[in-house]
Amino acid sequence: MGSQSWELTGWSATEWARQIAGRGDVTVTLDATPGGFEVDPTSGQIRIDPHAAELSVDDRGRVPTTRTLVDRLSHPILAGLVLDGASRAAHSRWRGRVGDAVPAGVLEVAWALDAARAHRRLIIRSPRSRLFLRSAAPVTMSVVASPRVLLERVLPQVDAGVLPRWVGDRIRPVVEEEFGGDVVAECTQIWRQVLALRDSDDERLLALAEQWCRLLPDADSDSGSGAGSGAGEGAEQSADSDDAGCEDDTACATGDSDDAGCGDDTASATGGGDSGADPSDPEASPGEGTGDSGDRVDPGTGIGSGWTDLLRDLAAETSAEAELELHQALGPQPTPEKRADDTQRDLAAAAARSVFAAKALTRIRNRPPTDAEIAERAAIVRRLKRAQYEAPRQVTEHVAYPAGNARTSGLVQRAAQRANGQVVTATPWRRNRRKVAEKPPLHVGVVVDVSGSMDRWLPVAGTVIWSLAAAAAELGGTAAATGFGGTVTALLGPRTRPNRVPVVPGGSSSTGCAEAMSAVTAGADLTTAFGARVLVVLTDGELPSHEASAINDRVRYLRRHDVHVVWALTGDRENAWVVPEDTTVVDHVNPNAFAGLVSGAIATALERANKVAG
Repeated sequence: MGSQSWELTGWSATEWARQIAGRGDVTVTLDATPGGFEVDPTSGQIRIDPHAAELSVDDRGRVPTTRTLVDRLSHPILAGLVLDGASRAAHSRWRGRVGDAVPAGVLEVAWALDAARAHRRLIIRSPRSRLFLRSAAPVTMSVVASPRVLLERVLPQVDAGVLPRWVGDRIRPVVEEEFGGDVVAECTQIWRQVLALRDSDDERLLALAEQWCRLLPDADSDSGSGAGSGAGEGAEQSADSDDAGCEDDTACATGDSDDAGCGDDTASATGGGDSGADPSDPEASPGEGTGDSGDRVDPGTGIGSGWTDLLRDLAAETSAEAELELHQALGPQPTPEKRADDTQRDLAAAAARSVFAAKALTRIRNRPPTDAEIAERAAIVRRLKRAQYEAPRQVTEHVAYPAGNARTSGLVQRAAQRANGQVVTATPWRRNRRKVAEKPPLHVGVVVDVSGSMDRWLPVAGTVIWSLAAAAAELGGTAAATGFGGTVTALLGPRTRPNRVPVVPGGSSSTGCAEAMSAVTAGADLTTAFGARVLVVLTDGELPSHEASAINDRVRYLRRHDVHVVWALTGDRENAWVVPEDTTVVDHVNPNAFAGLVSGAIATALERANKVAG
């Protein structure tokens, strides 16, 4: 992946970093970067390796955004690297003001110690940034080759509140074994003085770094500590700018906002305002204690190997914490069924808008019914009227006795009536109960396979559509019908009066069943209307296998909403390619008996549902 500026619609990593740093010249770029991450506090350039940040780029070249807290929690390593670079751009601009007279070793020590100070300042402004900085630690602290690097780059981060206490407990014994407890104690005092410095205390920072170099027995102030090869070092910086950034110990112009865009609503760290202490640590004093010697980094296996194990443990802990916070930020999530229902509802609405568009309805052809069709329609209407079916629903009633939630106005009215000696008519309480409506409205959707193999059934399909629409109209419901045969066409529009018999045109292939079912579902209000709801599908069963999954999804959606699905097959069910589960299957349907079989199947399905409900 080549270098590219990461600019995103409405927001970007660059804009977020600029908000954190309080500078308009900060830029974030994605590029293959040695060590995974580099920052130049003088120019404000932050370079992030996409592989180190665990970024995935889609086919359009887009990468995940850091626009919202949810986005950052979804990609905590990326957010941590952006925050790391932005904090250095905000608080480490002294690097550009240092002259050539400063030894390289002192400069590298000062840079390493100042990282903890910059991170601590950020955590004071936004405690939530601790999680992101901690998540990025496996990238920013990946190269640890000696106890001295542990002392310079890791232990100060524990005191700064970036790394958890248990990290310090595991590595401190190794460092003390190498340098001695007295030296480590003096180094601790030095980095704690660094943590308290202001951004403008350049000379004091370099003096403390030089004191650090004199303390360590193998230190050479001209040769460097070896820490400078890690992530974020870069080349020596040229002198630049007199805007020294923050000039006090509290949040300043670079971080006056509560969370500086980090997604936290608190303005300071808990427990003392600017302490930066990690509230999740079991002890209040950071950097103390030696921990369990059996759980420390073992020099016998190599510092690098032990540090890799420790980083793996840290990554697992921060990943779990990020997932927990992400879950809390997202709130209650819809169940898989709810997500599936939302998807199907959207598909149905879109299909209905397309299939039942005003222009499409004008192409529906009709013909006058014959005497035989009028008699058949009357028989179907009588059959459905005789069917004893029920449609249970939950209703809310107002009652005069305690039975659930109470209305204050009802209680006041009840008290007034009792005080005045009147007959109490107030109904302050509400209760929900299951109400069954006998002979509810009937809503019917019809889907007809109009492929070439279905020519014999198309004339009677029009009769059945007309008859079922008449029955639905007499029972106060709605009806809609579609045909599929390569394309989906409207055969009966929603809320159309069934005065004439629709002419069902022939088609070519057998594709489009799922879309036709979706259109009828929304057109006839099958999942939303009150009453008995039925979907009838007439097909020879020879449907494309690639549509089987979509058809089953539609049927499951309908059944979850108590819609009865009648699957009418012209042949044997054993030979059908697609037969959805949980449907009323009628096979061996011939044209002459089709109307009677379908009406009987609908009535039987409704009667069976009535028995189950009872």
